[in-house]
Amino acid sequence: MNDWASKRMPRGKAIELNSRQVFVVPTKAGFAFIALLLIILLVGINYQNNLAYGLCFMLGALFF
Repeated sequence: MNDWASKRMPRGKAIELNSRQVFVVPTKAGFAFIALLLIILLVGINYQNNLAYGLCFMLGALFF
């Protein structure tokens, strides 16, 4: 990944950032959060629980 990023961003002292040079990469905690949201969604679907739907959609809206 570092090789790919170094090809896309020029080397220099002053860097002007634009939308093609800002990368948002999820961490392990981010992937765990996404997995948790999917589990909550599946529980809500399986048990037809509106509280689980609400929690899943609220957390998804707050953090995405």
